[in-house]
Amino acid sequence: MPSKIQLDENLWFLYICLTKSDLKTIDFLAVGAATNLKPPAARMRYTRLRRQIESG
Repeated sequence: MPSKIQLDENLWFLYICLTKSDLKTIDFLAVGAATNLKPPAARMRYTRLRRQIESG
């Protein structure tokens, strides 16, 4: 039987970003509300995570 997937906090955050977007822009106000972050903090967290992913 396959083990349960353990969601990484970053994966969960990216999922929230996707669900709160129109696939062109991310609604950081909604992301912040869903993650208990202020919208600028959610935007910065996304920016840092994107940089980390893109840099390999």
